[in-house]
Amino acid sequence: MVNQTISRFKDESLPVVAGAYGVLVASVLTQIQSNKSILGNTASQEARELRDLYKVWVQFVHGVAHTSLSRICVAEENAASLQPLVQSVIEGITVIAEPSAAKCCVQVVSRLANLWASSTDTLPGGSVPGFRDFLFENAGRAFLEVSIASWLNPKDAQGAALYGELANCQRVFEKVSSGAWGSLLSSRLLPAMGFDDALILEYLNALRGDSEKAFRDVLVRHMSLARAAA
Repeated sequence: MVNQTISRFKDESLPVVAGAYGVLVASVLTQIQSNKSILGNTASQEARELRDLYKVWVQFVHGVAHTSLSRICVAEENAASLQPLVQSVIEGITVIAEPSAAKCCVQVVSRLANLWASSTDTLPGGSVPGFRDFLFENAGRAFLEVSIASWLNPKDAQGAALYGELANCQRVFEKVSSGAWGSLLSSRLLPAMGFDDALILEYLNALRGDSEKAFRDVLVRHMSLARAAA
C-alpha cells in the first residue's frame, strides 16, 4: 500500500511516508535479518513468502530513493537506520537471485552513490562516518558475486539488462569517488577473483573509458572467464 501511495502521489506522499518510514524500516529489516537463513530453501513456502517480502521491500526503497522522498533516509532521526537499510538492499542483489529484482537493487545502490557518496564522508542530515567506504566495499563484492552467478545469463533480455545496470553503477562509483572505486577494484576485489594484471588493466581502462557499452562487454567477458574458472 505504501509503494502504491509513493507511485501515485510521488512527492505529495511525503507526510505519509515520513510517518511510516521508521516503523517500516525497523519491522522489515528485523524480519529479513532474523529469517535470512531460510532464504536459500527454494522448496519452502516460508522462504518464498520472505523473498516476496524482500522484493516488495526493495521496491519501497527504490521508490523512496528515486523521488525527493530520498531526504527521509538522511533525516537525522533516521541516520542510524541508513547503513542497515543499504546493507539489506545490497544483500538482496544475491539473496533474491532473480535478474529483475537484482536490477532494482543495483539501481537503488547507484542512486545512493549519486546522492550521498560524492562529496564528503558525512551525509547531509545525519552523521554516518565511513558510509562511502561501506557502500563501495559491500556493493562491490555483491556486484562481482552476482556477475558470476549461475542463474545470470547475459544472452537473455533480463540478464543483459542486469549487466547493463552493473556496468552503469560501477561507472557512477568511479565518477563520484574520483577514482577510489577503481583503486579498490585493482587492489582487492579483482585480484580476489583471480584476475591477473593484464585483465585488471583491461577492466579499469574500459571502466574509465568513454563507452558504457564497451565496459559492459568487458564486464561480461571477464565475468564469464571467472565463472568458468570457479
